[in-house]
Amino acid sequence: MKLSKVILEQDYNKFKSQADELAQELRDTYNMGRYDLYVTMGQYAGRDKGFGKVHFQKDGTFPEAEWLNMKNFIKAKGYKITADENYYEVDPGERTYKPYFNFEFDIVDEIKEETEYSPITPDQAFAIYDKLVSKLGDAFTDEYPLKSGFYHDIK
Repeated sequence: MKLSKVILEQDYNKFKSQADELAQELRDTYNMGRYDLYVTMGQYAGRDKGFGKVHFQKDGTFPEAEWLNMKNFIKAKGYKITADENYYEVDPGERTYKPYFNFEFDIVDEIKEETEYSPITPDQAFAIYDKLVSKLGDAFTDEYPLKSGFYHDIK
């Protein structure tokens, strides 16, 4: 498989709204400016687990109480902190070390939740189909068209 195909199959914006929401909540809660932090999020390949990082663009460290408060804030949102560093150092000509949080989270597939543990009725199957159509639109219906009369045939 070509690398370009693997790269293009990834949905890099899958968690953009969640990342933007977390960044905005941190900005609002801790009175940070627009460019003081940014959040990135992604998904491990082939797993129902995601990862993320809160990057702070602050020159310096945070007071310990504020750092712990931010850490608890992120945990309260359902994220598991895997690493954090309230550290700032500049190596001239090389790199700058700034504070950050790394975290992980579980990815819950709504349809998987509904169907994984028990058999479903035809009505539930059509409800799932309708959800997929509403989320994916024409791309889904072109790939998986519902045959006319199918619903009445199975009832």
